[in-house]
Amino acid sequence: PAIAETAEPETAEPAAPTTVTEAGIPVTVGIADDISATLQGNGILFVFIHPSGTRGMPLAVKRLPATGFPINLNFTDADLLQPGGSLQNFEKLDISARISMSGGVVPTSGDIQADLVTLDTSAVSKIALNLNQRVP
Repeated sequence: PAIAETAEPETAEPAAPTTVTEAGIPVTVGIADDISATLQGNGILFVFIHPSGTRGMPLAVKRLPATGFPINLNFTDADLLQPGGSLQNFEKLDISARISMSGGVVPTSGDIQADLVTLDTSAVSKIALNLNQRVP
């Protein structure tokens, strides 16, 4: 009973979900019509989150079939590649998406990508990524 009493006030407080910890990061991935028309069904969609301004291993990634656009996703701390951390530990995050035509995680010529979006983790808003350019 004591546990339930101490847990209730924490969950009962009304708070607007504005941080990564409270709401996660909602991401919608769309695709340009001209590119969608040329897409064969074998592509793999990768959505990456990196600390802003960095490359290399992402903090989080989702890998999905590149079908059924627009695709709505939500990133939370459960999606971290290295458990125990938090997306909230970073002031800004870079979010990007790419369809790999080969299925590999490394970008190759002919892949389809979206412009990178930088997110301020203290004021989370819905992220919209538009797959609209080919990797040269």
